Amino acid sequence: MPAGKESGLRRSIAGLLGIVSLASVGCNQVDFVKLKGYLGSTDAQARLGTGYATGVGVERDDAEATRWYRRAAEGGHVDSQVVLGNRYLGGLGVEPDPVAAAGWFQRAADEGSPGGQAQLGLLLTEGRGVERNDAEALRYLNLAAEQGRPDAMLTLGFIYSGGRGVEPDEKVSFEWVRKAADTGMPGAQVVLARHYAIGRGVEKDAAESLRWYRKAADQGFPAAQNQVGLAYLEGVSVEKNAATAFEWFNKAAGKGDALAQQNLGRLYAEGEGVAQDLKLAAEWYRRAADQGIASAQFNVGFGYAHGLGVEKNATEAIAWFERAADAGHSMAQESLALAYLLGQGVEKDEVRALMWFELAAASGEQDAAGLLADLYKEVGQVKADEARKLAQAWREAHAVRVPGAGGATAEEAAPAPK
Repeated sequence: MPAGKESGLRRSIAGLLGIVSLASVGCNQVDFVKLKGYLGSTDAQARLGTGYATGVGVERDDAEATRWYRRAAEGGHVDSQVVLGNRYLGGLGVEPDPVAAAGWFQRAADEGSPGGQAQLGLLLTEGRGVERNDAEALRYLNLAAEQGRPDAMLTLGFIYSGGRGVEPDEKVSFEWVRKAADTGMPGAQVVLARHYAIGRGVEKDAAESLRWYRKAADQGFPAAQNQVGLAYLEGVSVEKNAATAFEWFNKAAGKGDALAQQNLGRLYAEGEGVAQDLKLAAEWYRRAADQGIASAQFNVGFGYAHGLGVEKNATEAIAWFERAADAGHSMAQESLALAYLLGQGVEKDEVRALMWFELAAASGEQDAAGLLADLYKEVGQVKADEARKLAQAWREAHAVRVPGAGGATAEEAAPAPK
């Protein structure tokens, strides 16, 4: 290289190093990383993406996070390619785009990234953002699992359980779930606990089930905390202790677990494991009800019907009974039937009453079944036929069949009116 050019190059490098040194002295760490990012460092670009995604060192900004992750990913930063794929999948800082997500996962998978392989395998299984291909899904998931990805192991467990592209095999499913759980993944530990609880792919073992629930619960996994609470409440593999059950339900409920909120409401309502407090019971039932738990919706309705922890309000009671009944809750269906029969909170309507009694009876409510036969005799054939048609229409809309009736609908299984 000619002396003049070499000297110029050295001056340019020295000048650049001087700028970087000055930045490191006069600017904060984020400014320094940003400078390196602008200069093309993919590691710095990825760090900036993480900073904006988490709000560490800078104000959180999902769009800015995605922009920096994209720069790093386009520069070949494999981990950023996986992160960017996930952001396209979840719509973080960008419009949701499963096709773009699959593309980034593919690029990362081609570089041997276990995260990319695991996510691409999942999308191939679901046919989301890419054409479904069970064989390719298995290939990528196995590659990821071989590199220790617990999410790939868990997905393989689901695949073998459901027989997606393979012969169903609950034992193989159990082994994959067990491998995932052994890595410490709380979600996999919960699934493994359920395997032991119902004896799927392994001998039923309530104590072992609780042990795995406890492992996940100790990591703060709310669904597991709720299950540990249930074990203490019912005395399954542990000494029955309502106070301890309350503690576990309280932990999970505080994290938003709807079933734990319902269970916590029950303890407050009954004064079990904690001092009775109907107002708090109503509050926790409402939280669970707002998340769609039918039993909680029924309890909210029951509270309004009887003024338990809330001011008595027949209109509100009916509204909540309807939500629970529409979700198939048999006691709510029976409550609605009685309300229509007696005209409590709604206009009296014998046909509607019969319809809900019919549905409640089909779900196993013995009181409803007993009343139904007598009511059919009283209202006459026309109203009875109309009620049965409404019940059948509801059933078809909700795809409900009658339990224990050989697959028959409730209408087919119910006795004809006399």
